[in-house]
Amino acid sequence: PPAAEEEAAGPDGAPAPAAPEEATPATPAPAPSIVGQRAIFYEQGDGDASGQASDAQATWEQVSRPDGLPAVRAVIRVPDKNATVTLTISRNTDQGLPASHMVEIAFEGQLSDVALERVPALVLKPNEQARGQPLAGAAVPVTDTLFWIALSDEEDQVKRNVTLLREGSWFDMPLLFTNGKRALLTFEKGIAGDRIFETVMQAWDKT
Repeated sequence: PPAAEEEAAGPDGAPAPAAPEEATPATPAPAPSIVGQRAIFYEQGDGDASGQASDAQATWEQVSRPDGLPAVRAVIRVPDKNATVTLTISRNTDQGLPASHMVEIAFEGQLSDVALERVPALVLKPNEQARGQPLAGAAVPVTDTLFWIALSDEEDQVKRNVTLLREGSWFDMPLLFTNGKRALLTFEKGIAGDRIFETVMQAWDKT
């Protein structure tokens, strides 16, 4: 399986951002993906034991936020674990927060028998087997089921992050648990995800 990237998402000690406002389905918007895109949950084995891979599915949709801007949302379901991971990427409009975009990652169910400690990065890559590049930003644990990544607002990093989001075909989400165990959730955009990203990012470009 692809190696879990361990690059830090950003400098330690970054100020915790204010809670993103709840997103609601946008109208009109590109149709959400009905057929789930490929996703796999890789779990590190104990000791010398081999790891386990669980099939999962990712569905994509465009949602709207109270500020009027659209956002991208992926819902990744891992049936073997009876767990769901919801990823939301939005443009930051809070001038008091030094971030260009916000990534919100929410977990439901139990991916492991211990709590999550960190989601250190969100990584983009051109295909499933490639080694990806992490988005530049500061990772902030909110609770053991909610994590944020505030993407850098430095001009060169913004351009790089936007290019990765627009051109990347697969995401890697490394996960670190409180007992030191590691896991990796990898998932693809697919045609529906590509369409939603392009529509939403065109709207961001106009602001």
